Amino acid sequence: MYVYTSDLDSDFLSTYLAAPKHQRLIDKIQVGATRQALTKYMILNFDLPIPNMSEQKKIVDDVMKRFSVISVIEEYIEFNLKRAERLRQSILKRAFEGRLV
Repeated sequence: MYVYTSDLDSDFLSTYLAAPKHQRLIDKIQVGATRQALTKYMILNFDLPIPNMSEQKKIVDDVMKRFSVISVIEEYIEFNLKRAERLRQSILKRAFEGRLV
């Protein structure tokens, strides 16, 4: 079945194809010795569920919200890892100075 580009949100397609499950599938079918690629034939035969446009946009919005939450959590973890390292260094310094109580 041919899908018109007006029926497919590019962000939806990108999000769908970027999913780990689909990346593994793409990795299996890619061709090329020096540069991996998908042929037009492979892309046209890719089994892609296409919900209506409003559902595509809703899916993309949901994924972006989740990525946003993940980003905030990653920043929080990075901050606390740096904080833990500073505390560790402070404790080691005090221990070597004989000031650890």
